[in-house]
Amino acid sequence: MSRFTLMSCSALAAVVASAIPAMAAITVIHQWDMGASEVAGGNGNVIGQQLPTGGSQTDLVSGPNAVNLSNDLGGSGVYTGPIYTSNAAPGCKVAIRFTGDAYESLDSAACIKLHQDFGFQLWVKATDNSDRMIAYNGNPAKNGCGFIQHHGHLEGLLGGVAFIKGPKIIPDQWVNLALVVSRAKTKLYVNARDYASCKSVPKPPSPALDGDGFWIGSQRKIQTAYCGIDDVKIFTFIPGGFAVRDLACADKKR
Repeated sequence: MSRFTLMSCSALAAVVASAIPAMAAITVIHQWDMGASEVAGGNGNVIGQQLPTGGSQTDLVSGPNAVNLSNDLGGSGVYTGPIYTSNAAPGCKVAIRFTGDAYESLDSAACIKLHQDFGFQLWVKATDNSDRMIAYNGNPAKNGCGFIQHHGHLEGLLGGVAFIKGPKIIPDQWVNLALVVSRAKTKLYVNARDYASCKSVPKPPSPALDGDGFWIGSQRKIQTAYCGIDDVKIFTFIPGGFAVRDLACADKKR
């Protein structure tokens, strides 16, 4: 093959490569490993122990916009839980078990303001079939989105807009749930599989509105969770840039 031909092929390859859009990786903006960092770091936190009163789950994404979640009532002597457990989700070492006691939750002072081109993902292991809140960003009655136990199913909820029905609850089984909002549609993924969708997006939550917040384990401190929760993550991506392989459990499909 002549030198001219080699150079032509190289030029053609460059043109073809430039014509293929690059896949954008997700950008994780918040992540809580639900106990692994606290237990590994010591500080008196051990498996089977209630989260310390006033303790917090540290946002693994550092920086000025990191959000630490405060523990409202665990370890107060009045309620039991939430509790560190080694019965964790696949690929994880520690989870947090919520016992269903009143007002038990981890929460931040304000919601995380997201509306489009983002994902909300976590592992959950339900203990019963009751209607309960798993995790929510915003106000469940008005805006934002999150995950709930509803009529015996694991579901996504767009506050004031729609329920996205997920699989039937199988008690004591870890399930990975993800809500991905993109292109005027919200999709519910179950164990990294496209499960259901809604032709709507969440109404934007507002940190300035009373009742808007970010909760794990309750719905504004009611409908408290009775389940294990692990590896909670919120991520963003450029429009059209999300791919199923970006989900944390894509290599653990079941």
